Amino acid sequence: LIKVGFAGLAFHLFLKKTFQRKGVFSIIFGAMYALSAFVMAYSWNIMWLDALILMPLVLWALIRFIRQGKFVLYIVFLALLLFSNYYIAFFACIFIALYFPILMVRHTTGWTSRGRLKIILKIAGATLIAVALSAFLLLPAIKSLQFTSASGDAWPRNVEFTANPLAYVAQHFILLQPTIRSGFPNLYSGISILLLIPVFFMSERIRLREKLMYAFLLLFLLLSFDLNILNFFWHGMHFPNQLPYRNSFVYIFLALTMAYAALRTLRSLKAKDFVLLVIPLILVVPVSALLLEDLATSAATQWVTILFLLLYALVFAAFGHSKKDRATKLSKNNGVSRRSFISVALILIMLVELLTHSIVSVYFVDTNEYFGLRDGYAAGNKPAAIRAALTDIENNYQEGLFYRVELNKQKSSNDPALYGYKGLSMFASTSAEAPVRFFKNMGYYSNGINSYKYTGSTLFLDSLFAIEFLLARDPLNHIETLREQVLDNGEVQVYQNPYALPLGFAANSSVLTYNTTAGRVFQNQNRLAKHINPEIGSIFTELKVTNLDAPPEAELTSSGPGFKFYKTYAEESYTLHLHADIDEEGTHYLYLDNKKHDLDDAILRDQAGRPIRLNTNGMTEIGLLSEGEVNLELTFSASAAASGDIDLLMARLDKEELSQFCLQGNRGGLKLASFQNNRFSGH
Repeated sequence: LIKVGFAGLAFHLFLKKTFQRKGVFSIIFGAMYALSAFVMAYSWNIMWLDALILMPLVLWALIRFIRQGKFVLYIVFLALLLFSNYYIAFFACIFIALYFPILMVRHTTGWTSRGRLKIILKIAGATLIAVALSAFLLLPAIKSLQFTSASGDAWPRNVEFTANPLAYVAQHFILLQPTIRSGFPNLYSGISILLLIPVFFMSERIRLREKLMYAFLLLFLLLSFDLNILNFFWHGMHFPNQLPYRNSFVYIFLALTMAYAALRTLRSLKAKDFVLLVIPLILVVPVSALLLEDLATSAATQWVTILFLLLYALVFAAFGHSKKDRATKLSKNNGVSRRSFISVALILIMLVELLTHSIVSVYFVDTNEYFGLRDGYAAGNKPAAIRAALTDIENNYQEGLFYRVELNKQKSSNDPALYGYKGLSMFASTSAEAPVRFFKNMGYYSNGINSYKYTGSTLFLDSLFAIEFLLARDPLNHIETLREQVLDNGEVQVYQNPYALPLGFAANSSVLTYNTTAGRVFQNQNRLAKHINPEIGSIFTELKVTNLDAPPEAELTSSGPGFKFYKTYAEESYTLHLHADIDEEGTHYLYLDNKKHDLDDAILRDQAGRPIRLNTNGMTEIGLLSEGEVNLELTFSASAAASGDIDLLMARLDKEELSQFCLQGNRGGLKLASFQNNRFSGH
C-alpha cells in the first residue's frame, strides 16, 4: 500500500512539473495511475512497484534537468530505477527514451539548435553516470541471465499481429477482471480516458507537432502488445511465461498524461462535440461484449461503463462553451462559480469510479487467484506450528552447523523463504537452466523454466542434498519405515533422515561427466550414485508393470515405461488398470508422466486393498510395500483425449545400498568449522 501511494505521488509531481499547474486534478490523476488495472493485477509482485514510483520521478528530474540544468536528481533517480529492478526498469528506460523527444519539443521552445544539442549531450553523459553507478548490479545480472532458459530464444521469423483493436478499447471498461495469467493487456486507468484522448487530438490549444508525436508513440505502444517482434523485444528478447503485457504500465502513463493535458483544454470544445464522442463509445460497449469471447465482462461491466461514460460526457459538455453561453457573456464571478461546481462534480465522479474499480478488482484477485487464498499461508495454526517445529528442531534435534529441512506439502515454490528454513524448493525468474533441467530429470516437480520443488524427492536424493528433516504439513500417505518420527506438535509431524550426508563430501572425478536423461528418473539416480561412488550397486530396482487393459493382440508387459490407453467413450472419463508384482518387501516409489493428459485421480491399492493416492504427475513415495500384487487405477477425465499414452515407472529402494553409499559419504565428509549465509569453512 505504501508503494502504491508513492506511485501516485510521483505521477502527481510529474504532472505538476510538466504542465506547471497546481490543483487537485493532478492528485486525482496520480490516484488513477496508482490504482490502474496494471497495479491491481500485479500489486502482489511488490518488486515491480518500485519502477512505477521511480519512472515518473526520473521524468520529473529529466524535465528539471532540461529546464534548469540541474542534473543530480536525474542521475540519482535513474540509478535507483536500474538498481531497484532491472527487469521492469528495462520497460521504463525504453519508454523514457521514446518519450524524450516529446519532452524536448515541449520544454525547449525557442531554443537554438546548439542549445538543444548541448543539453542532449549533457543528458547522455548523466545517463552514462547513472548506468555506471548501477553497473555493479547490472553486469552480474546480465551475465547470470545468459544461463537462463530464456536466453536462447530466437527472434520470430515471421511478423504477426494478433490483436483486435476493439479489445484495446474494451480494456478501458470498468469492472473487468484484471489480466494476470493470460488475456488482454491491463489498460484501464479510468473511463474518462476514452473521452479525453479524443479530446486531446481535437483540442486547438495543443500544438499539431505534439499531437503527431503523441499519436505516434501511443500507436507504437499499442502495436507493441500484439505485434510479435515488438512484444518479443519489449520483454527482453523473450516471450513471457504467463503474466502477459508486463509493459502496459507505460501505456497507462502516456494515456493519463495525454488525458490530463486534454482536461485542461475542455473549454475550447463545444458541448455537442462530447455528444458526438460519447454515442459511438456507448455503442462499442455491448458490441465488445458480444464479439470478444475472451473479454472478462459481465452485464454490470457494460451498464456501469455506460453510466460513467454518460456522466463524464455531461460534465465535460458543461465545461465546454455553447453558442448561448458566448452570446449571454456570463459575468466573471458567475463563470468561476459555475466552473468550480462542475470541477467538484467531476472530482466526485472520478473518486467514486476509482473506489468502485479498486474494490471490485481486489475482490476479483482475491477470489480468482491462488495467492488470494491466505489460509495456512503465512498466518494461522498450521504456519505457527511449522515455525514452532523449526524452532524445536534447531534447539533439540540437530547437532551440526548445517542441515536442510523440507515440507511434504508445499504452499508455494518458495516455502524455504516463506518459513525461514534451509531447503531445496525455489522459484526465481533468473534460475539457471541447467539445475532446473537436472532437478526435473531427477523426478522433482519443475515447470521446466525457472523453478523446482521438493515434491518428487526420494530418500536417496534427500540424503544426497543433506535434507535431514521432513516436516509433514499433512499426515504421510504411506507407511514410513526409514525415517524416524521425532516430533508431533498436533499440527505437523517431523521425521529425521538418518542417512543425510554433510554439506560436502568426497566423490569420484567421473561425476564431472554425469548427464541426465529425461524421463528415466530411477536410472538417473542410480547412475549419479555410481558416478559419485563406483563401488555402489543400484540404489533402485525397477519393477515390471502390466497393462491389464491392453488389447489382446498387444503384449501385456511393457518393454519400457510407456502405456497406451483407449477410452471406451471419448466424451466420458476412463480408468486405466495396471498391475505390478512386488517381489521383495521395501520402500517403493512410482513415477508418472501423464504427457499432459488430464487425470482426475491416480490410486495404488496394496495387497490389503488399502488405497494410496498418487500424484497425477511426477514422483510419489509409496512407502513400505510387502511381497505380493498391487493394482493401479489411473482415471482420465472426460476432457482427456480419446486415446494416448503415458509413462509409468515403479522401483524399490535398496536400503543396504543406500546405507553403504551414505556411510562412505560421511566418512569423507566435510567437517564444518563455521557456516554463514554467504560463506562456510571446514576440513
